[in-house]
Amino acid sequence: MKYGAVAAGHTATAKVAMDVLRSGGNATDALIAAYVASFISEPCMGSPGGGAFALIQENGKEPILFDFFCQTPLVKRPVEEYDFRPYTVNFDDDTEVFYFGNGAAATPGAIAGIFAMHRHSGTIPVRTLFDPGIELMKMGVPLSWFQQYDISLLKGIIGHSQIGRKFLLNSKGEAPEIGEIIRLPGLSDFMEVISIEGPREFYEGYYAKMQQSLYDSNGGSLQYRDFVDYKVILRNPISFKVDKSHIYCNPPPALGGIVMKVALERLFDRLDAVEFYSKEYFKSFYNAFISARDCQMDPGKQSDWLFFQQNRKWGSTSHLSIIDAFGNSAALTTTIGEGNGHFDPLSHTHMNNMLGESALLPGGFHSWIPNTRLSSMMNPVLVKGEEGDSLVLGTGGAGRIPYALSCTLWNLLRGGMDLKEAVEAPRVHLDSTSFHIEKQVDVHLLPRMSHEVKYWKKPSLFFGGVHAVRFRPKSGAEGVGDFRREGTFLIE
Repeated sequence: MKYGAVAAGHTATAKVAMDVLRSGGNATDALIAAYVASFISEPCMGSPGGGAFALIQENGKEPILFDFFCQTPLVKRPVEEYDFRPYTVNFDDDTEVFYFGNGAAATPGAIAGIFAMHRHSGTIPVRTLFDPGIELMKMGVPLSWFQQYDISLLKGIIGHSQIGRKFLLNSKGEAPEIGEIIRLPGLSDFMEVISIEGPREFYEGYYAKMQQSLYDSNGGSLQYRDFVDYKVILRNPISFKVDKSHIYCNPPPALGGIVMKVALERLFDRLDAVEFYSKEYFKSFYNAFISARDCQMDPGKQSDWLFFQQNRKWGSTSHLSIIDAFGNSAALTTTIGEGNGHFDPLSHTHMNNMLGESALLPGGFHSWIPNTRLSSMMNPVLVKGEEGDSLVLGTGGAGRIPYALSCTLWNLLRGGMDLKEAVEAPRVHLDSTSFHIEKQVDVHLLPRMSHEVKYWKKPSLFFGGVHAVRFRPKSGAEGVGDFRREGTFLIE
C-alpha cells in the first residue's frame, strides 16, 4: 500500500480522498477534503449545515473522538412561533413523518469540526484541502442512483426552497435523471471564503447573522449566539476487547457505540464456532440484539444523556473510512437529517432538521433541552488487532447502525470472512416489532422469539451501508463500499 485505502459513499468523495493521499497528505487531510467534497457529491447527507462524529488515530497514539454533532438552541421559544412543517416520507414498505422548516434546525457543527480535526493532525493547508470540493461544487457531479433515490424521497423538503428546486430538482419538481450534473455554485464561493477566513466566518459572520434574521422574522430556532457559542468536543472513545481485537467507538452522549458494545459482548460470550445463518447463529443474534435494545431503550441506563429511541427511519447518513501509508486511521459519519428545506440564497447551504427528527426526541417534538448536544446512533469504529492489523468502518442507517456494524464485525472476527464477504453477507436486525432477516431461510432454523419475523426478498439499504478499509501487515490492504448504498473504495 503506497498511499492508502479509502471507502466512501460516492466515487467522487473517494477520489478526492485518494488524491490527497497521493499528494503526501495523511488520513486526517484526506478525511477533511473528502468531507468537503461530500457536500456536493452526497448533498442529502453532507452540508455545512449538518453535523458529524469522527474517530482519528495517529500512528502509535490513542484514538480521539471528535464530536461535532448538532447542539440544541440556547433559547426555547413558544411552540406556535416556530416554522415547523410535517413531511411524510414514503419508503418502500413504510411511511414516516418528519418535520422541517426554519424551526427544525439545531446548531450545525460541520465547519467547526473540520477545523478542529485539522488543528489536531492535519498537515496540508486547509485552503488546499477545500479546493477539490470547491471545484466539484462549481463544475458539478453526475448524480448516482443512490443520491437520486434520496433526492426523490426528500423532494418535497428540497423543493420548499427556490435554490433547492433550481439546483437539485428538474423542471417537474422531481429528482434529476441518473448521470445528470448537479452543482451548487453559491456553496463553492462560500466554502472558498471559509477556507481563507476560517470557522469564524461561519460562526460569527454572514451565515450566523442570517440565522438570527430567520429567528426574528421567519420562525427560526437559532440565534446568532448559538453559533458563537458552538464548540467541538473531544472525547475518549469507548474501548473494549472481543477475542483478540481491541475496538474503539463513539461514547455517550451518542448511543451507537454503547449499543454495539453490548451486542458484541453478548455475541462473543460463547467461545465455540457458530455456522453462519445456522440455528445457533439466529439464536445468538436474537438474544444479543435483545440485550442491546434493552440498553438502548431503558432511560434509567441512559440517565446522563438523551437516549435515542429506535425506529425504522431511513437515515440520510453517510460514512468515510481511511487508512494511510503512515499507519494513521480516520473515520467519519455525517448527516443533515432530511434537511430543513431552507437553502440560503447566497451560500446555497442546506440546514439540518435535527429538531424535527422524532428519533432524536423520545419525549416528543419540542421536548428538547436547551443548549444540549443531541444524541445519535452514528458510530465510527476502529478495530486494532494483535498483529498490527487496523480496521476502520462505519455505516449509515439511523437506529440500525450498531446492529449492522455488529453483524459485520461478527462476520470478520468470529466468522472468518474477508472484508468483502463480511460486508456483503446477509444481515439481521431487531426493532420493536420485528426480527428482520435479509434472506429467506428455513423457519426451522429460527429460535422461539416474541417478535414477528420479517424476511427480505433481496439485499436492502434498510440494513445500512457499511464502508470499510482494513490493513494487515502480512497481507496488505483491502476495502469495500457497501453495494446496498452504492459505496465504493480505492486502494493504492
